[in-house]
Amino acid sequence: MDEKDKIVELNTGKIEIPKIDLKQYVGKKTVIETVEERKGKYGFYVFLATPSVTTIKDLEGNEKPLKGSVIIGLQKDSEGNIGWGDGTKMDCFLKYYKVNHYKELVGTDVVFQIKTGKDGQEFLTFA
Repeated sequence: MDEKDKIVELNTGKIEIPKIDLKQYVGKKTVIETVEERKGKYGFYVFLATPSVTTIKDLEGNEKPLKGSVIIGLQKDSEGNIGWGDGTKMDCFLKYYKVNHYKELVGTDVVFQIKTGKDGQEFLTFA
């Protein structure tokens, strides 16, 4: 345990967490503002995001931008090269937007959608 972590005793229970109605954004046009290459727990991926549509408060009360986003995984071949193969999600995404590389997606027009996760949580995304 870190020195900054302290054992505390809390009186916890289920609480109401403010929700934002994402449906108000569905069908609205926006653009891909950022394309970032990242490495995570399961390997390399590309994070695509739109400009912020509003801000929301996180659990600590800090304002965070609400953006539409898409995460697309990359693969590594037997020689250690990182990229995507025919028929992968990235390949289909690039063909749909008629570009050769994901770095060319900045400024591309997209339309907001909602994606629902396995736990029922909704996320703002785009297509």
